[in-house]
Amino acid sequence: MSLEKIAPNIQISDEASLSQVVEVVCNLMQKNKLFVLDAEMGSGKTTFMKHLGAYLGVTNEITSPTFSLINEYITHDGQVFYHMDLYRIDDPEELQEIGLQEYLSNDKTCFIEWANLAMSFIHQAILIKIELGANEERTFSFFRYESK
Repeated sequence: MSLEKIAPNIQISDEASLSQVVEVVCNLMQKNKLFVLDAEMGSGKTTFMKHLGAYLGVTNEITSPTFSLINEYITHDGQVFYHMDLYRIDDPEELQEIGLQEYLSNDKTCFIEWANLAMSFIHQAILIKIELGANEERTFSFFRYESK
């Protein structure tokens, strides 16, 4: 496995500053289809996805896919992207059952939370790491992930 840092860290102290992160991710989306969100519970993954969806012109409400596992959204220009939350997946066989391989092999953009069990299916991705700091600050780091 290799990780290559591909953008400067972005530290934010309020939700309005997420626009900086959204801009970086939208630039990365031009050449990348798979994104892994690596962050602890309550770090703002869904809030980030709401801001990204708003920027992309998604009109339906963006919610956490914790119970649905996979949410599908359509952007203002008709592009589809998926937001997945694999937190409740206990067994890699369940990934087969939900059709993870099909989602990863189509040409749609996917954002995956709690991807630990899915990493054997992922050969290349952009890893977005979110770290909580003091006073609710968050640091976003961006890496290119490749399995070897």
